[in-house]
Amino acid sequence: PQPERNGLPERLRLVWVIAAKDIRDAIRNKLFISIMIGVTLLSSQSFILPLLLRGSNTPTAAVYDQGASAILEGISSLEGIRLIPVKSRMELEETLTGSPRPILGLVIPADFDQQVANGSQVRLESYMIHWADEEKIAAWADEIEGRFHQAGAPGVTILSAATRVYPAGETAGQPMITLFVMIIGIITIGAALVPLLFIEEKEAHTMEVLMVSPASLWQIVAAKLITGLFYGAIAAAVLLAFNNYLIVNWGVAILAAITSILFAAAIGLLIGVLSDNPTTTGLWGSLVILVLLATTFVQFFQDANLPPFVQSLIRWSPGTAMVSLFSASMTRDIPGSLLLTSLVALLRAIAYGWRHEALTENADIIRQLGEDLYKRLATFGEHLTRLGKNLGKSVESFNKTVGSLDRQVLPGARK
Repeated sequence: PQPERNGLPERLRLVWVIAAKDIRDAIRNKLFISIMIGVTLLSSQSFILPLLLRGSNTPTAAVYDQGASAILEGISSLEGIRLIPVKSRMELEETLTGSPRPILGLVIPADFDQQVANGSQVRLESYMIHWADEEKIAAWADEIEGRFHQAGAPGVTILSAATRVYPAGETAGQPMITLFVMIIGIITIGAALVPLLFIEEKEAHTMEVLMVSPASLWQIVAAKLITGLFYGAIAAAVLLAFNNYLIVNWGVAILAAITSILFAAAIGLLIGVLSDNPTTTGLWGSLVILVLLATTFVQFFQDANLPPFVQSLIRWSPGTAMVSLFSASMTRDIPGSLLLTSLVALLRAIAYGWRHEALTENADIIRQLGEDLYKRLATFGEHLTRLGKNLGKSVESFNKTVGSLDRQVLPGARK
């Protein structure tokens, strides 16, 4: 019977002991600390720039002028405000959702000049991004409304309750930049830390110690993965905290973060198997990030120019799935098919990477069988050595006996 230490609670305890050691060792690793600092600075850039731009007090409005209003042209020349002309309602929403700073959206009716000439009351529709400061947008609306009055349109009123606009599924601009920053941060931590832990163990020769300890190979690998998940969760939490104003559906955001962390840890495990030094780790990690970002860029910016089968492959790539999930967390209406496709693609990628865990279990069995075979061969060799020594002594005694017989016994017998 196996000893009590082989029970499930003891196995889990060993995994946690190794993982706790790896978590502490990661904090002392200068290379990993530099990576963490780099990811933090990268994530802060997507937060600090919009924060600085949001502090601008110049009233800014994106205007969809349906009738080429002459009055609007006169207002555009006034100082103290900024008007951004757009050609459609869709472009208006894209401008609002893609900007790193809040913008007031206005729609000018086609017969605007005629209504003003008739002295009619004209109510202009207003829009704003969902995270914008409502009081600030209302103040801008009042100021721009005053400019209309100065331009000879006293009957113009901008609706104070601006309609909130939410990004579409594949919005460019600030949301897209934030998505790429989040993916780079999570993948960098997962793809860098787990291999570094393996390399550290190899260089310090502690891997050999762990291999002869009560811990099995799958427990060692599981501990590395737990460490990668731990720091991946920290990176995801920091990234989500910096960009919380963009998140609409927190449930989808957390789901996207969890699946992305699992994928990053699985990628880190594969890189750890393939790498023997930090340089190789950096090369593999950079290649992974480059491939993920390349497929995502192609999906969102060059999709229409690719053959259908290439488009299908790119849609099922992990990078595209991660961007789609995080992008869905920033929208109000989530397409069910998009969410399902992205989840399946990521889970398949995770399963492929984590399939190595089954290989580690087989490797553990092979290692145990090899150790047992080595012990048996060593015992057999010892017995064979003793047998050889005994045979040597027997042959030596036989030769001495024959020599004694030939030299001492037979001469006397012949006489």
